[in-house]
Amino acid sequence: MTKVILLVFVLLPNGHIDTKTEVLRNCPPAPMLEAIMVDKVQKGLILEWGATCNEVVFTKKTAT
Repeated sequence: MTKVILLVFVLLPNGHIDTKTEVLRNCPPAPMLEAIMVDKVQKGLILEWGATCNEVVFTKKTAT
């Protein structure tokens, strides 16, 4: 089974790091994600951010 996982890290103004993980159908376009996050930085809602989106393959072990 393959799933697309989006992981976003943000550094909040209070110094804490927050994360969000979502299972998606497809990775969002990088320019769209960047526009959203840069807007949050400009508004002072977050200080910095990072994100990664990858396909993850899960393998299920079977009883022998």
